[in-house]
Amino acid sequence: MGILEEMRRIKGDAEWMWLNANILAVEMAVDTKTASSWLPGGLKLIEPARATVFVADYPELTIDVDPYNETAVLLHVRFGWVKAVFNPWILVDDDSAMLLGREALGCPKKMGKISLNVEDGRVDASVERKGAQLVKANGTVTGPADNPEPFFDRNWINVWGLMGLTVQKLLHFRAEEEILDAQKVDVNIAVNGSEKDPLHELNLGEVLGATLYRMNFGRTRSKAIPIPIFPVSPRFMLRNYALRHL
Repeated sequence: MGILEEMRRIKGDAEWMWLNANILAVEMAVDTKTASSWLPGGLKLIEPARATVFVADYPELTIDVDPYNETAVLLHVRFGWVKAVFNPWILVDDDSAMLLGREALGCPKKMGKISLNVEDGRVDASVERKGAQLVKANGTVTGPADNPEPFFDRNWINVWGLMGLTVQKLLHFRAEEEILDAQKVDVNIAVNGSEKDPLHELNLGEVLGATLYRMNFGRTRSKAIPIPIFPVSPRFMLRNYALRHL
């Protein structure tokens, strides 16, 4: 059985693969020079350069993956005339989620310690890896977010393929979603780096906005599949080896 078929092996007759996910998404200004160096050929930053840092709690899944937490940096880019997000860095706290994300979707997932707590209008998030505090965020829900932007149901472009003799490719995908609730958040966030997770090089600056989503996503009967669209130079993997593999 292939990996996509395995992801769709549903327990029962569920409509969605991820249920009642909580996602704190913080949009921030980013250093153009460093962010550009994290992109493969063919992708260009949308100006003014910005990134979305998110921390997510996935408490219920209808596929054979245990509940897990996730955090990532998404860079807002263009591929030709198409607007998309590119994922240069991402952590999870479950090995099955790590393997599925890397092998099926080109997400460069590594393991970390991640928490997201939402209670009584307060939001607290923490991300640690190998003894370093990478993300710390806390905030207060301030009210409904009118017409929230899609989160998973947009163009994602990742680099897919193993290092070595194979040719890596840009991979395009998007996932259907059902936003159950979206709230604005007044948030304080600190993003730090380490030798193996050099997030500090992005010089993430001003918070441009923050949203707390609650959603279902990954429709089980979707016919959408990840599509390779463009070859990637081996120099990209060599330049970003620590970011993606250490």
